[in-house]
Amino acid sequence: MNRRGFTLIELMIVVAIIAIIAAIAIPSLLRSRVSANESSAVATIHTVTAAEAEFRQAAEVDQDADGFGEYGFLGELAGNADIRDAAGVRVANPAYLPTSLQTDANGNSNKAGFLFTVHLPDGANGALGEVGNTGGGAVDANAADDQELAYVCYAWPVQINRSGTRAFATTEEAEIYHTKMAVTQYDGMNVVPAANAIYTGNPCVSSLGVGGAVANDGNTWTPAGG
Repeated sequence: MNRRGFTLIELMIVVAIIAIIAAIAIPSLLRSRVSANESSAVATIHTVTAAEAEFRQAAEVDQDADGFGEYGFLGELAGNADIRDAAGVRVANPAYLPTSLQTDANGNSNKAGFLFTVHLPDGANGALGEVGNTGGGAVDANAADDQELAYVCYAWPVQINRSGTRAFATTEEAEIYHTKMAVTQYDGMNVVPAANAIYTGNPCVSSLGVGGAVANDGNTWTPAGG
């Protein structure tokens, strides 16, 4: 009985063919995943802007009791962080955002390869960030007037160049901006956007670093068009 197996040269040829196919296919798959993640990030930011407008209109938070609501943190909008309410501890019920955007202990939401966070003005030309899933932040009537007018939301890749190559941001004006991160590269919890990253000065109160203006992070931010 004649038994003939593969020769070493044949096996090497097969391995080389598989390597060539992988070299072609893997980058394409990675680009497809990055594109899908970034499209999802833009869609999520649209969801956040709608939720912020509804949250403010409902006056879920009215720290100075003037009848005008303030914008909220993601944890407050998603219903897993205590609302800033002097009347007592409570959460939004029903929530304004889906459970997939609930915040973690670091105050970030993680969805489809991107992290999301919201900053609100602190009434002293600074900003307050998410405090995690244990609370929405302290009640501060002095910051209420600014928080009725402004917020900023950032989205950046969990793994730069693998889950995304761009970062995104939006404000109370609901325009979405993106940056290719040529200067400051945001990458998971290693490098996160500062509250004033897209601004030219103080967060939430200064001009945006877009349209040719230099942003605080040194990156070029332009409308995402999505």
